[in-house]
Amino acid sequence: MIRFIKKINTLLRSSYYSFRIRNTLHTDGLRIGKNSIFIQPQRMKIGSNVTIGERSILNCYKSSKSISLAIGKNTQIGRDFQLNAYKSVEIGEEVLISDRVYISDATHSNENKNLSIMSQQTFFKGKVVIGNGSWIGINACILPGVTIGKNSIIGANSVVVNDVEDNTVVSGIPATFLYKKY
Repeated sequence: MIRFIKKINTLLRSSYYSFRIRNTLHTDGLRIGKNSIFIQPQRMKIGSNVTIGERSILNCYKSSKSISLAIGKNTQIGRDFQLNAYKSVEIGEEVLISDRVYISDATHSNENKNLSIMSQQTFFKGKVVIGNGSWIGINACILPGVTIGKNSIIGANSVVVNDVEDNTVVSGIPATFLYKKY
């Protein structure tokens, strides 16, 4: 009985966000884990058969009518995922994102040396693109302005500060080239 109630709860949550994102109650396989938060869902475009894990935060912070987050079909996102899409984050199709991954196209300003970082505004710094078929390992951090090529792998606990070519494996802090897959 409890499993049935959990499934109904997931269906209702997914239907609600599907309506907020797509203006339809048809979920197209969208599954959203419990305690996930979507900020400005009308600025999101999410493909069919997408799974977003529990306790995830998808933040399209600024009010605008333009789409700032696009997630392709058949993408799976793990638990405790955090994403900031102020202006442009694109996640391709069939991407696998592990638990506790952080992706952002924004950062804090530090121009005024007389103010603490917390007192200064956040702002868009650079578009983030994750290519089709890529895999982002657990605890990875993808910083603003980064493009990750198709079918690439980002190792666990990596901090990606530079672009990653197609079919490439990178790992480390900062993430560095390990090898080409093909």
